[in-house]
Amino acid sequence: MDALETIATSRKLSATDHAIITCDHNEVITSWDERAELTFGWSATEACGQKAMYLLLPPSSDSLPGLTLQDIVSTGAEDQSEQFNITKKLQHKDGSTFDAHILIFKVAGVDSTIILARNLAKQQRFLDKINISYHQQAILDAVLQIAVKPVTLSNQFEQVLDYLFNIPDLKLLPQAAIFLAEEESDKFTLKARKGFEDQKSLHCRTMPQGMCPCGQSAQYEAFTLPSCTKAKSYKTCKFSEAHGHYCSPIKKGEKVIGVLCLYTQKGCTYGAETQQLIASICDILAGMVENKEMDIQLVNLVHDLRHSINEIREEKKFSESIIQGLTHGLIVTNLEGNIHTYNGVAETIMSVFSPTLEGKNLSEIVGDEAAAKLLALNESGEIGSEQELTIDSPTDDPKIIGYSTVAREDALGNQVGRIISISDLTELKYVRKEMEKMNRLATVAEIASAVAHEVRNPLAGIKIMAQSIEGQSVTQEEQSECLTRIIRQVDRLNGLLTEFFSYARPAEPQPCATSLHDIIADTQPLISNKMVKSHIIFKENYGDNIPQIFADPNQVQQVLLNLFLNAMHAIQQGGIIKLCTTFLKGRDLTKHRKQHPGLLKRSSYVCLEVSDNGVGMHPDVEDKVFEPFFTTKSTGTGLGLSIVYRTLKENNAVISVKSKPKRGTTFTIYFSTEA
Repeated sequence: MDALETIATSRKLSATDHAIITCDHNEVITSWDERAELTFGWSATEACGQKAMYLLLPPSSDSLPGLTLQDIVSTGAEDQSEQFNITKKLQHKDGSTFDAHILIFKVAGVDSTIILARNLAKQQRFLDKINISYHQQAILDAVLQIAVKPVTLSNQFEQVLDYLFNIPDLKLLPQAAIFLAEEESDKFTLKARKGFEDQKSLHCRTMPQGMCPCGQSAQYEAFTLPSCTKAKSYKTCKFSEAHGHYCSPIKKGEKVIGVLCLYTQKGCTYGAETQQLIASICDILAGMVENKEMDIQLVNLVHDLRHSINEIREEKKFSESIIQGLTHGLIVTNLEGNIHTYNGVAETIMSVFSPTLEGKNLSEIVGDEAAAKLLALNESGEIGSEQELTIDSPTDDPKIIGYSTVAREDALGNQVGRIISISDLTELKYVRKEMEKMNRLATVAEIASAVAHEVRNPLAGIKIMAQSIEGQSVTQEEQSECLTRIIRQVDRLNGLLTEFFSYARPAEPQPCATSLHDIIADTQPLISNKMVKSHIIFKENYGDNIPQIFADPNQVQQVLLNLFLNAMHAIQQGGIIKLCTTFLKGRDLTKHRKQHPGLLKRSSYVCLEVSDNGVGMHPDVEDKVFEPFFTTKSTGTGLGLSIVYRTLKENNAVISVKSKPKRGTTFTIYFSTEA
């Protein structure tokens, strides 16, 4: 071997954890490296010159002579190198021995021998650590297998305790318990026990933190008590034999949720590995608790979900029952008009256009134009506002549909379709027309009868007066009186006919934008003297920003004058007439429209209320107050309020009355603000 190879080999050997020793042919140490000094404790000066086996091996008994290199090495052929690999117990300078791995090289042609020695203690410790880790992992695997068993939490805990009793290294007595924390409390309650006949034999069935070894463990990490005898702790322990305690907290994160209480043999203490093992077991126990909590939550969630599904099904059936039980048609579509849901009434109404609505689009049934109107939302935004639509059917008979459309929204408030309520107005419109005809005929007959009755009395008086004159038995003075009475009856007839023609053929109004407050101001002077004489007070309450009305101011003044006179007649002496104006539009107008369907939907109105605290009217009188020739006065034709009603109608206004006996009457007039 040349010098370069020798240096390379020397460096390679020096990089290992073997001590390198060389000996001559007499087995005397000739070189001793630093690793040898560390391994055996002898310095190079002390070792060199010593017999190798005498220095390395522990002393043998007299009956056993010391082992030499010659006993180990067999040279074999002189031209071949030999290597010997053995394991022996070697001795340190301080007298201690250790297992070592020895490599002996004997090279042919060279008198020296190379010895490589390595201390196996470190390797053994590593192997022991691996064995311990493997053993502990096997324990944890067994506990994990128990953790996944489909049994109750208490049963899992008991199986874990049974398994721990069978681990010799833990040195446990066959008694153990597991406590879990109560919700919103600092106390722990017994959840599992082993080695106790009943709960009474276990002193701590419920324990607060810090008040006993178990509680101290929950508060201050693991608690170890190597020796606990009956003599020292009679009040807290019920065992006749001496023992120890080891209590370890069960944690969920930083929160202590329970305690594992083990009863150990007297004087038993645990090393770091065992303590870590028990801590890992406690982590698994915490996982069991968490899994059971999750299982309970999952069961509750499934229960709630099942309950919600049943509620949804019931609500769906309930909604379907309501939809099918409606007396008007209901169609639910998406934004494109594809029909999603409908009821039987809707299918019946649309049967003249299509035998079925299933899977259809509105355009296929009623055409694009009509479908667009049905899908359009009400511009006024009023809920329940019905519109009319006339559609030609395949039989050329027009179908009049009343409908209202609202947006269909999802849970996020996004519009996803339309809900269309429809009703067939065709027959209703026809019936209304016929009823209007009959009402007109009945009204004409009633008016004719009333006119005949009113005319008959003056004519009878005229006839009597004329007969008196014709008899020539009266004096000149009596004839003059008869002529005067005849003229008076003729004037009465003329006035009656004038009022009748005012009602039957009212003057054509000349509407324009005008101020209602100005008309009221112009009317008040006409009755002010009479109000003063009757001790009647005018009270006015006018709203802010009242717009102009669109009506004939002269006709409105006549209406107000008539109402004021009626109120004064109802009061007689010492009363109050109140005037109140408000501007109605949007939702405020919708409320009034429910009571007065005659109000137009797409308009705004000025509301005037004329109230008095007079004698009032009975309900039967209130119902007929606007009928022609109906009056409760001893004098008068009964056409005054009828003319008021007809005049306001010609001016696109609406009037209504509310009255209670002895509490007064209120007339409400709605004037349109639009032409």
